[in-house]
Amino acid sequence: PAPTTPAPTAPASGYIYGDADGNGRVEAADAAAILRYVVQIGELTELGRIQGDVAPAFDGKPDSSDAAAVLRRVVQLITIFPIEEQ
Repeated sequence: PAPTTPAPTAPASGYIYGDADGNGRVEAADAAAILRYVVQIGELTELGRIQGDVAPAFDGKPDSSDAAAVLRRVVQLITIFPIEEQ
């Protein structure tokens, strides 16, 4: 039989940190979704708030520091989020 590629798995926490819009990828659109939430012109689901809260204070309320961390990850200035270091 032909070898098969294993299916991607979620991190042990079950969350994809940085994926505020819930599409399964961490990208600039997640930072934009967080910023829309911060200025109250957009909503995030409960999962989006958890996954979008990646920089201290880890209070379930994403803010501009979380959006900045997402962008740093997208452009590969960081490889993991602060919440993943705990």
